[in-house]
Amino acid sequence: MKSSSKVEAKKVFAALPPREKLDVVRALATRRRCRRRDRHSKLPKYRSAEFERAYFFKEDDVIEESTLGRGPGGQATNRRMQTVILRHTPSRLIVKFSRFPSLWLNRRAARELLHWRLEEHYLGPLSTLGHRKQLAMRRQRRHNRTMTYLEKKGASLQKREQHQPYVYAFQKGERALPPVGEVGASPLYIYTIFGSECRNLWTILNGAFTATDPRTSPDTVAPPPCPLLVRYMFPVSHRHEDDLSKISEEEFSRCCADNEVKQNVKRAFLCMVELFGLCRHEVQDKKGRPRALLVEDGLNWIERKERMYGQDCHLTPLAVVLWKRAYQSLSDLGISPQDESILLFFKRHRKKRENVWAAEALALLQA
Repeated sequence: MKSSSKVEAKKVFAALPPREKLDVVRALATRRRCRRRDRHSKLPKYRSAEFERAYFFKEDDVIEESTLGRGPGGQATNRRMQTVILRHTPSRLIVKFSRFPSLWLNRRAARELLHWRLEEHYLGPLSTLGHRKQLAMRRQRRHNRTMTYLEKKGASLQKREQHQPYVYAFQKGERALPPVGEVGASPLYIYTIFGSECRNLWTILNGAFTATDPRTSPDTVAPPPCPLLVRYMFPVSHRHEDDLSKISEEEFSRCCADNEVKQNVKRAFLCMVELFGLCRHEVQDKKGRPRALLVEDGLNWIERKERMYGQDCHLTPLAVVLWKRAYQSLSDLGISPQDESILLFFKRHRKKRENVWAAEALALLQA
């Protein structure tokens, strides 16, 4: 191609198969890269007649040694590998190379390595190796910045996922309770709460409340926090939530329009009523409208009334959280017979003076 004109060279190149075209382009790029690399160096070069290459050192300044056959014997490296040691006298650089089994290949590779290290020794960052090291450092810094950004982004997304609950998916049984609200090793779904874990519901709720409550003494005035499990079992509108755990209006609208979600809330309310030793009766008023009444369930109420109030006749912190959340959820979802039954139960018990807990509950629900 060199002896022909440009037009003929283009015709010959166009007639080549695609693979041969790629080989020609790669060969030209390699030669161009080598010319640019050698041209940018400021050090003088000395040609080596033996290796037919130009290096930054003279052959007279290099002391070459080989480790083949040295030592007391038994060294696998000395017996099988042709190790070459080059000592550059002016700069006192020492290069060792023993990758290839051939002594000739190791000698040539050792000189190439000494060539580039000598340039780095004299030119520093302006050398080829110095430039590559700077590129590697930039690449490492860029990688560190990327990893730091991804860690922060992942932490923010995880925090946002924790603070933006997916109540509707939990109520439909599509997703489990977030890990921050789980009590136990197995994930909690809505069907496991009403199924295999129904007998352990009080233990789960009590454990979740204990893990959430930061109070160290009973004299603390701050209201008890609501566990995440209770928030997912009894969804409420955004006006009853704080900014961190506020449910979106769209998601709450889907909960209000879904009968399955309402049935799950009713089942959760019935389970909660039984946890306090109560039972629910369906009755009708004088106009024939259905009404629900909460009454004491005999021995169950005697055994479990300590969950409702303590020895000082005040509501327990967990009872405050559960009754308030259940009433808000039933009212916001429009489940009228059940929410009225809560008020009627506490109004009936408020008539007795010793039932301070009933008055506290009414004041809490009507606030």
